Amino acid sequence: ALQPHQVIMKRRGGVGDSTIMTFAVLWLALCAPSNVHCSPPAFAQPVPFRSVAIFSRCQKQAPLRAGRMPQRVYTRMLMSEEQKGSQFATWFEDRPQEVCVPVDLQVEGGAMPEYVRGSLIRNGPAIWKGKDRAYEHAFDGLAKLSKYTIGHESVTFSTKFIRSEWYKKIVTNQEALPPSVTVGRVNPPFSQLQKVLGLLASTALDNAPVNIHQIGGEGGPWAAVTDPPVAMEFDPETLESTGRRLELSYNPIVSFGGIELFSTAHPSTCPLTGQTLNYFLEVNPLGGSHTALIVRTDKYLHRTVLGRVPVGPELPLVHDFSVTAQGKVVLVVCPVRTGGLSDFVKGPYFEQVKWKPELMTQVFVFDLNSQSTEPEATYQVAPFFAYHHVNAFDTEDGGVTVDVCGYETAEIVTGENGFCYLPRMSQQDLRRLQTRDGGLWRLELPGAKSQQRTEATLKRIKLTREGQPSDSDLSFELPRVSPRVKGRPYTFFYGYTGFAKGKTPLADFTDWAIVKGQVLQGGGTGEVKMWSEANVYPSEPIFIADPAGQHEDDGTVLVTAYDSERQEGLLVWLDARQMTEIGRAYCGSPTPMAFHGQFVPSS
Repeated sequence: ALQPHQVIMKRRGGVGDSTIMTFAVLWLALCAPSNVHCSPPAFAQPVPFRSVAIFSRCQKQAPLRAGRMPQRVYTRMLMSEEQKGSQFATWFEDRPQEVCVPVDLQVEGGAMPEYVRGSLIRNGPAIWKGKDRAYEHAFDGLAKLSKYTIGHESVTFSTKFIRSEWYKKIVTNQEALPPSVTVGRVNPPFSQLQKVLGLLASTALDNAPVNIHQIGGEGGPWAAVTDPPVAMEFDPETLESTGRRLELSYNPIVSFGGIELFSTAHPSTCPLTGQTLNYFLEVNPLGGSHTALIVRTDKYLHRTVLGRVPVGPELPLVHDFSVTAQGKVVLVVCPVRTGGLSDFVKGPYFEQVKWKPELMTQVFVFDLNSQSTEPEATYQVAPFFAYHHVNAFDTEDGGVTVDVCGYETAEIVTGENGFCYLPRMSQQDLRRLQTRDGGLWRLELPGAKSQQRTEATLKRIKLTREGQPSDSDLSFELPRVSPRVKGRPYTFFYGYTGFAKGKTPLADFTDWAIVKGQVLQGGGTGEVKMWSEANVYPSEPIFIADPAGQHEDDGTVLVTAYDSERQEGLLVWLDARQMTEIGRAYCGSPTPMAFHGQFVPSS
């Protein structure tokens, strides 16, 4: 029976909302006991989801035939801010189930445009607890792939864990959490001996929960990747993983005695060859300067060093870099450092990262058309920090303009209110202290032909809400642009924000939205459109260009999200110009946070 505080509703289709509301009002007027108060329950209970070929170890189960999931009537509840936050925290619960046989989802609303055909594959953490300990930072969770396959009038869903040695130890064998270098703390902490053993065994760490990439370009193998140089191969059709055997085929790229320690989770495509480009850090354990490398990898996994530059005696943190259409690689080294390998036995990695503004920000530009491995140009600008680059493009004077998602300091990494410490996600007072997302920062790097300036400039582009110019200083993260303008002059970017209300005192990390930023002419200011829905938490948007489109933003934005009321994942597709919803499809089960992913078009 309906309770006075509940109204049965059904999204997009079926019995209309007005009919339901009429029924509810009549029931309240005629049937409700007079002594019942219409107040919400103390806690909003999760809505059970249908079991659809979901197993924790699916390879041991007999396959089930995929079936179309019907639309379901579910209960919507009025929630206080506290209850809203408690539901938000369920996004970070362990999700050991796998959907091994692709499930045919029910499309709600408008159909997917005809030009969107292929698979959206996402990567993110989904298990943080072991037999004896638990990770406390989102970045340390075990990698899980989620796949949405989009066909003619159909969307299917499947999800599987990367079968890393870490997964086998923690999940398959139910062993203790292996000692290792971690991003955040573990609870209870590792002993000092375990920290030393974890550092010595660091090359065995094969968990890669951040992104995916086709190594070497077309024809190369697909792999889950992260910032350490780990590549966990998987089959994009079945999501079955085959381990890190790719690395056995790699040729050495470091000098004698050097250690290949860091890479980035954002490999790029070389505009000249179509092969993979990435940054690597060569560590000199005997002292002296470490070396940043720009490396190209072909589909046969042969690696060639195209750029090399010393970066000093401390270890920098580099998560992304830029490449222009004409073959300029821009490496931005922000002033965040760890002292050396010995720091990794002192505690979690992020707690050892230090903000050192006195080092300034170093910018190196490499020309892929050159035979030299030295930078074509080197610049120094004011200290700032960036995880992600938005885009970069060549300028008429031979220089480069680079846009990044920037921060005035590295508090997002080094501070106690940094991104996504799990124990803080369920506590509203702590969650509101979460460091805000970044802003749009522009680096203008002059070329040899420049007549007006020789020094680089760094400026902040203010983002205002569309139609509300007084609502400024909006933030975003996880930026993407149309593939048509990648490495070229552009106008629009897409991202997410955890603070859709801006920097008001009421802003909470539960105010998530997808943002579309428009960089206005001259790069002085920008405008932002948003798509959001209460209690729905979207991840990185993926832009799919309309091949018949006449404008840069003609296309569709694919968004994976988590509905915390239903405790269920979903795929949403938006009109990229208007930022309005076209349709959606629910997964039938909870899905984990996914940091990054790629759309793989049908052949």
